[in-house]
Amino acid sequence: MENTMTDPTASPPRPPTLIDRLLVNRNFAFFWAGEIISTIGDYSFGITMILWIVLVVAKGQTWAAEAVAGYALSGAIPLLFIGPIVGVFVDRWNRLVTMLVSNVVQAVLVGALFVTTFWPGGHLPVFWQLGAIYVVNFLLVTADQFFNQAGNPLVQEIVPDQHFGRAIGRIMTYVYIGTIIGPSIGAAIFGFFGPQWALLLDIGTFAFSTAMLVFVRVPKAAPSPAAAEVAAEAEPATPAPAPAKKKSFLPEFIEGIRFVFTSRIIRTMLFAVAFETLGTAALPVANVFFVLGNLHSSAEYVGFLATALGLGAVLGSIIGPPIVERLTEARTFWLCLYADGIGLMIYSRLTNPYIAIGLLFVLGIVTAFFNLSFVPLMFRLTPREMMGRTTAVRVSFVTTANMLGTVAAGVLIATVFQGLHIVALGSVFGPVDTVLLLAGVISLLAGVYAMKNVFTTPAASQAATPVPVAEGIASPEAVAE
Repeated sequence: MENTMTDPTASPPRPPTLIDRLLVNRNFAFFWAGEIISTIGDYSFGITMILWIVLVVAKGQTWAAEAVAGYALSGAIPLLFIGPIVGVFVDRWNRLVTMLVSNVVQAVLVGALFVTTFWPGGHLPVFWQLGAIYVVNFLLVTADQFFNQAGNPLVQEIVPDQHFGRAIGRIMTYVYIGTIIGPSIGAAIFGFFGPQWALLLDIGTFAFSTAMLVFVRVPKAAPSPAAAEVAAEAEPATPAPAPAKKKSFLPEFIEGIRFVFTSRIIRTMLFAVAFETLGTAALPVANVFFVLGNLHSSAEYVGFLATALGLGAVLGSIIGPPIVERLTEARTFWLCLYADGIGLMIYSRLTNPYIAIGLLFVLGIVTAFFNLSFVPLMFRLTPREMMGRTTAVRVSFVTTANMLGTVAAGVLIATVFQGLHIVALGSVFGPVDTVLLLAGVISLLAGVYAMKNVFTTPAASQAATPVPVAEGIASPEAVAE
């Protein structure tokens, strides 16, 4: 007979605190507090650099636009070429220490740029100033790759699995808040006090983030029950093997790429996200022309549209976790791709600016739901020892798609579709709205690809992975729809 008596000496379970309800637990609360300030600082720094180039370094020069493009390129190069190899080192090193060191390095780099604004005898020569800005931005983005790629698996270590979706929602919240208010803060400080104070603000955000991370305590990782079960079934009578010899860089790098592209679910998700990014990259390029030509409004509405998109994303990141959990992450993933594609197609036909603002607000919610499904799925399908490399491949892949989409949108609007005027089905199709329509079609096709190729049958969702434990972590039968 089962004994149902309770131990009178046992401590009652601790009721959840306000921090537990809002920010999962104490460790994640410190992580979140540091990251929201750091993210605001990052976006503030970005607008500060652009304003510095346009209004100070290249003021009145015909090459100002090229100088801004050079700044963007200096940040894109490390994303494309250094980001993929960062994951190997992140998987080797202590992730919390990596983040702390990255913060300190970035603060020092911004401090070096700050010193150049007080160069004895005045500013540095123009092209030396540009060179300093480009080099510092290149190094900042490089250090940020270590920080971000260590941060993703760190969250997995400090947040229990059952609360992981909620933690991702809170992360999305501070990212979206940073995109909304960071540029505004940076522009205001630059305008009132100059670039020096804007740079000091960024140094302060790195210091605050570092102080918060110091209080994070990473619990010792317990082996995953699913992983332990898989290991037991694979080798029931084999004693524990001797510790494997540490691999060199190249084999580890190739192992990470092989894992990503031989796992059917991860590969499909990666291509689906890349195609979706290829389409949505057209939106920021086309919006200025779309507002002026199709919505027949002033340029200030571009800012309203961006704000609406950001506010929708913030709301979606707050209300999304329980909804995504109810729908399941797999279904939410392809449904959001469908919604994004259909939304862009509708947006391309609009002529009313107020309806456009409302639609972008809804698309912001869809974007948040998409990230709340995509990121946890990637984490569940990836063993922790390969998280850095998987993240690096994903970031590089999506960054490349974003750059190609941005360039393609600009080329199509400026050359291929220039002067386009087609009347069909009672509607007029011009160059800008046609590009947005194509962007919506691409996103819609990405949703069809994701739904049909992986998430429709359990048999199709078996991950082909060189890491046996990953199958236990992924639980593909629970993911498939």
